[in-house]
Amino acid sequence: MIPTAGLSQSPAVFEWKIGRDFFLSFGNAEILDADLYVRASAVKDGRDVCLDCRLDGILVVPCDRCLAPVEMEVSPSFGLRLCCGVGARETSDGVAEDGREVVPVSASESEYDISQAVYDYACLSLPIQCVHKEGECDRETVSRLSDGNALAQETAAEDLSRDTGTNPFAVLKDLL
Repeated sequence: MIPTAGLSQSPAVFEWKIGRDFFLSFGNAEILDADLYVRASAVKDGRDVCLDCRLDGILVVPCDRCLAPVEMEVSPSFGLRLCCGVGARETSDGVAEDGREVVPVSASESEYDISQAVYDYACLSLPIQCVHKEGECDRETVSRLSDGNALAQETAAEDLSRDTGTNPFAVLKDLL
């Protein structure tokens, strides 16, 4: 929780660690473990609160290749502009002129919960493919997958040649 009232012009720094329980509270069982350090700096800017946040640490997720746990180092940072009260600035793209994401906050709220933003940026910082470095995957799983792929490819090739003779495009004639 970041206070939206009572902040001064000088930065207020908030720090905490988050682990697997944080991700489970959002219903995310794909994060097997986590060791993230969160550092947020909040500064009052008129009625707004400018918030700069940085995450550093490790998320453990299943490898997309062998399903064994793999540690992924993450270090995203993001900025929010908490627009407090009546007449909060809204932009068409949701981004303030200083590059921070604009978040309207009710004047009656004295604190803002940034856990959703921390969760979102942590998950978005993971690469599209989470895999071990070359040669570090579980050998038994990879060997079984390799055997299965080779067998499946051979079977498909045999079925195709049997059904189409020597012309692999013969199956397309049925589409007309």
